[in-house]
Amino acid sequence: MMKKLYILFFIALSSILYVGCADDYLESEPLNKISSAAVFENEGYAKALLSDIYSYMPNGFGWESIGHKGRGLGRRSFLDCTTDLIANKSGYVEAWHYVNYGQTPTNGQQFSNWEENYTAIFECNTFIDGIEGSSLSSNSNMQLMKTEARFLRAFFYFDLVRRYGAVPLITEVPDITDVDALYKSRTPETDVYDFIDTEFEEVAEALPFAKDMNVAGSEWGRICKEAAWGFHGRMLLHAKRYAKSAVMSKKVIDAVNEGTSDRTMEPDYQKLFVSEGNNKEVLFEILFDGVNKGGTVDNFSRPPSNRGTWGGQHNPTEDLVASYELANGLPATVANGHDPHDPYKNRDPRLEQTVIHHGSTFYGGVTYDLAWVYDASNSTWGPIKNTDAPHAQGLATITGYYLKKFMSEEVTAFDFGQSKQSWIVLRLGEVYLNYAEAQNEAVGPDQTVYDAINVVRNRSNMPNLEVNYPGLDPDGMFKRIQHERKVELAFEGHRFWDIRRWRIGADVCNGSVPVNPAAPEEGGYMSCCYALKQDDGTILYLTPSTMDDVLAPGDKLAKDPYTNTRRTYIWDDKNYLMPIPQSALDKNPELKEQNPGY
Repeated sequence: MMKKLYILFFIALSSILYVGCADDYLESEPLNKISSAAVFENEGYAKALLSDIYSYMPNGFGWESIGHKGRGLGRRSFLDCTTDLIANKSGYVEAWHYVNYGQTPTNGQQFSNWEENYTAIFECNTFIDGIEGSSLSSNSNMQLMKTEARFLRAFFYFDLVRRYGAVPLITEVPDITDVDALYKSRTPETDVYDFIDTEFEEVAEALPFAKDMNVAGSEWGRICKEAAWGFHGRMLLHAKRYAKSAVMSKKVIDAVNEGTSDRTMEPDYQKLFVSEGNNKEVLFEILFDGVNKGGTVDNFSRPPSNRGTWGGQHNPTEDLVASYELANGLPATVANGHDPHDPYKNRDPRLEQTVIHHGSTFYGGVTYDLAWVYDASNSTWGPIKNTDAPHAQGLATITGYYLKKFMSEEVTAFDFGQSKQSWIVLRLGEVYLNYAEAQNEAVGPDQTVYDAINVVRNRSNMPNLEVNYPGLDPDGMFKRIQHERKVELAFEGHRFWDIRRWRIGADVCNGSVPVNPAAPEEGGYMSCCYALKQDDGTILYLTPSTMDDVLAPGDKLAKDPYTNTRRTYIWDDKNYLMPIPQSALDKNPELKEQNPGY
């Protein structure tokens, strides 16, 4: 029997628009406090509550976005700003605090979401229980929404277990009259993954394909069959259940190849990331309308000359830029014909589509001059003040690069919460790479592994992997998969989790320029690249590896070509898990032990 609880939830205008046909029920009862019986006896109310649950799904644009409840991916920075891919310009931004100080039980540095996930899980359990006790329980739309709530609950548990390890597994609405029942101990990771595995597998069977969502009583922005399969494959990678992970990702790929799914790779990589909804490569995304629910990525990321109110916060590193191959698929090294002083010529096209560098043309045909000049009076190379050059002003890049991925030339600068760009949570390109990794781990680098990677590379006019890397063994293929994920999925939040899955934190998160080369565990800095304009107008590029060749004896620099103007990158193995919030430990004595190192 459905428990007599009261569900408090607020229905913003975006939710009213989302549920549709609002006039039938909005006038019947106050919206700020609705009994559970009323909610689940009315399809519109139930849909509004489901919309509220969806608002806890992760939004990688940060929670400075408006109208979305999801937390745990940062406030002003991307999750990948805590990695080797991208640095934040301002020292107060939470990513710097994470890389330098790490998290504590009392300070999650804006990357913890224990409370939000369990709030969402409570809503899911309430929703499932409410549908089961409703007179409308056999209604097909109500059954579909119950299936979606099961998916969402499983997803929130996936987010919890990858962050915190063992967590309490609660699948029913607790009886508030039984105090002991309110306190749950931590369920082993394996058991949590078992639960998610079963739920994802069962709900996928009841969900419509993306192309059939409207006919099935759903709409874009809710979960579809392809997304459930794709998330299942991703989750199983984290659980290291590679054979089944490959099977789940292959379900998506087969549906695309057979035409039962209408999803397909977007031909234009750059266009994909300025989508405002339902790009055919996308399997699941957070939708924004720019009014009631909006992002803030343009405001935070534009160069100063195109700024919003903040601007220039997200600066790609030279460590990322150096990772992009030459156009022929070989590493960008001098031995392979790469010129470090014409560094962006003949490179993987994704480089030009991901970062703004000196000489880039963007924002209505503007060609960016990010060069430093030489001041003979003090023998110093440095920026011209109040330009877009590195360190030229408070809003200027610190790495020599600005963000191009996610940036739209079609929109003007605006304030917080006004961007309509969607946040892509899962896309087909990731599924191909998830399949490649899982299949390689399960059976080795067979032709299907090459084929999956080639689909991703070919979209960007990169040659097939076997052109330069034929006959790879599993370890060699794994290195190529690591590379492909680093560049293809840059800034989408995957690098943070890949570092943890692969346990390579000490290798990449102590910086590429160590503070003390004899003791790399003391941390270091990420590499930058500054264009130096010579007297004849030519450019030499200053990086940590070119300093000796570029600088003349006695030359000084306004700033070093690495991020030592900000906090040191220091990796600690405890970062493979996040700390359980102290507030949760204080409230629930059954949680008992904190995660190691905290």
